[in-house]
Amino acid sequence: MAQSERNRFIWAEGVQESGGNYGAVNAGSGALGRWQVMPGNLPGWEAQCGMPYAGGEYFLTHPLYQNRLVTCILGRYYDRYGARGAASIWYSGQPNWQATYGNPPVYQYVNDVIAIMNSGRPGTYTGGGSSGSGGSIPTGPIPTRADDWSAHIHRSGEQAKGAGDNMKIHARYLESFL
Repeated sequence: MAQSERNRFIWAEGVQESGGNYGAVNAGSGALGRWQVMPGNLPGWEAQCGMPYAGGEYFLTHPLYQNRLVTCILGRYYDRYGARGAASIWYSGQPNWQATYGNPPVYQYVNDVIAIMNSGRPGTYTGGGSSGSGGSIPTGPIPTRADDWSAHIHRSGEQAKGAGDNMKIHARYLESFL
């Protein structure tokens, strides 16, 4: 089955941003995961995609969660602006892929993503199914097992000692998705 351009594009962005590393954390910006999502974008993007707020630590350690979130957000950009416009938005926050600002300039970043997308290298994004060889992206439903969320809630509680009622509200919210 041939890969759709949309899936090749999403895969290429992950290669461009982190070399395909789900656990990547940018030391300068704090960007997270394979697609280098800014931590401040997580709450709003999770809400837009109908996903529970999980936080950066959970995001980094759950590739399926990253896949679902990025497919939702980056896929919408692709559907609206095409590959070049979506790559530009991911990098610069605007769809003009010919822009000359930035380091590297927006147009160069976009050209690099498109070159990866069209490289024919193994590891294309399947959009569904299980993980495979050659760096393919594991996909499927986000983790929802009670022990996954319970562990997350426990870690969050430990990190937020003294936060009191706010942590209880957060835990009840996450548990509502089980």
